[in-house]
Amino acid sequence: MSMKKKYKLGNHNGLECSRIYIQNKTLAEFGFKPGSVFVCEQDGEDFLLRLVVLEDDDIVWGEPHTVCYKEKQGVSVIDISGHWVRDIFEGYTHYTLDYEQGVIKVGGGNE
Repeated sequence: MSMKKKYKLGNHNGLECSRIYIQNKTLAEFGFKPGSVFVCEQDGEDFLLRLVVLEDDDIVWGEPHTVCYKEKQGVSVIDISGHWVRDIFEGYTHYTLDYEQGVIKVGGGNE
């Protein structure tokens, strides 16, 4: 099963279109539970970013990220930001999320 949604790229520390903030119950349904560790991978020339949940014995290059939990709303949260997000999504105002089990494909989009 997969599901696709579109969101506006956020700003981070005054840097436009540099933040991807995902907060919803859908994350956990597709394997991104609080405390899960994931990596961001650039996938192909279309600047598609893949968020991939890691297993305990996976070895990765680069910095892994952790899914947080917003207790008040009872939802998982992924918050990635910085110059590299802006660079990957340069020219886009929005991003799309395509959920698959253990993988979220993040693509660029406009209104």
